[in-house]
Amino acid sequence: MATSPSAERDRIPKALEVDRRAGLGSPPGGLLDTTRPEIVVTPNGPYEVTGDLAITPKRMVLSSQGEPLTWATVGALRTDSPTLLCRCGQSSNKPFCDGSHLTADFDGTETAPTDPFSKQAKTYDSPGLTVHRVGRICE
Repeated sequence: MATSPSAERDRIPKALEVDRRAGLGSPPGGLLDTTRPEIVVTPNGPYEVTGDLAITPKRMVLSSQGEPLTWATVGALRTDSPTLLCRCGQSSNKPFCDGSHLTADFDGTETAPTDPFSKQAKTYDSPGLTVHRVGRICE
């Protein structure tokens, strides 16, 4: 059964606001794993994460010349379960889904091979070294 756009938007956490000026939501973020979150890829929609989830926002620390030096932690965002994370790239509240995929003509069809790496890889043996390579990954 298809979910109406308004019903799907109602599932989006309204209380989660990202202060972009403070750098919240900037990569790299991190997960605090206390109850092992589970991730479900919704059809043509966001990632749905259930379980105890905390996102640790970082901001880039720059030198006086404007060169990147490191990342500084700027707090932690606690989220309710389930948490919807943007997969279409169009959300104005990244990393959270704001329903933009509903109007962005987002096609979330998974196209990556699902065979295990060991079945996709070609093996090259030489004395003292074995290389396992998957061409479409290593090109």
